[in-house]
Amino acid sequence: MGYLSEATFGEQAARAHFASRENVVYSSAGKTHKEVIDAVLKGKFDNVAIPIRNKLVPEIDGIYETLIAHVMNNRINIKAEVKIVGEEFVKVEQCLIAPAGVKLEDIRTVHSKKEALAQCGKFIAEHKLSTVEEESTAAGVYDILKNNLRDTAVIGNRLIAVKNPGMVILASNIQDLKDNYTHFIILGNQMPDKTGKDKTAIMLYLPNEPHVLANILGIFSAADVNIDLKTVPIKRTLNESLFIVYVNGKNSHIKDKVLSDAINVASEISEKLWIIGSYPEAIINDISSVRRGQQTRKIHTRMQPSMMPLRKHTA
Repeated sequence: MGYLSEATFGEQAARAHFASRENVVYSSAGKTHKEVIDAVLKGKFDNVAIPIRNKLVPEIDGIYETLIAHVMNNRINIKAEVKIVGEEFVKVEQCLIAPAGVKLEDIRTVHSKKEALAQCGKFIAEHKLSTVEEESTAAGVYDILKNNLRDTAVIGNRLIAVKNPGMVILASNIQDLKDNYTHFIILGNQMPDKTGKDKTAIMLYLPNEPHVLANILGIFSAADVNIDLKTVPIKRTLNESLFIVYVNGKNSHIKDKVLSDAINVASEISEKLWIIGSYPEAIINDISSVRRGQQTRKIHTRMQPSMMPLRKHTA
């Protein structure tokens, strides 16, 4: 099971997802999100955890574009049919972490990923700190320890202090939003079974004709499912876009006949249609833990099954 760098929220999501399984090997799969995704596409990892959004960062750069490139292009060196096979919501609890012996008043600069820096803007401004963006929090820790920086800290998961004995937590829960979760998707090639509380994600490439999108949404609405629509521009021409439709509620697994029939009808008026996910829906309850299959406070998405386009019916 892979993720972006050690001691990150990605590692936390990965470990949460397979918490009930034994003999799972966890490891960093790359220094960038693209490298992590490529690691599972090329068969180096069975699964990886990838962040896609949270309240302060509605879309993490490059994730959808990389996944879409895999779905749409017949890429070489792809050893596995990769799908989105799971999701996790990890509560964002950012900490200020520095070498042992350093005090909060000593800190002048903080290193971290741009998303983490954005999540802690108020704390950074209040303490008049300068910032340095890093590819990962692990890179920030490496810089601080290698150069023995005594006026510099890293912002990140408390696991950093656990895994680096020379580092200590100077301040906890420094994020602007105290009720913020990062939504992770789990990529892999093993389709989960139907649970009765599922989500399905469908990617559509639609003809440039009036009312097509409205007709598509009407088809899924008639299947009595909840709909969440995302538009993803593609760069080949000025006005081209892909649409990702997430459905949940009853009849929301690809094996549910009502949804399967709706997808077949939608494929008739789409240029192309891909099912990119059908999986158990993750939820967040009031005590800040993620569970599945219970009716508590719900948040958002997942993806999965076959990434091959459905064949359009011909008369």
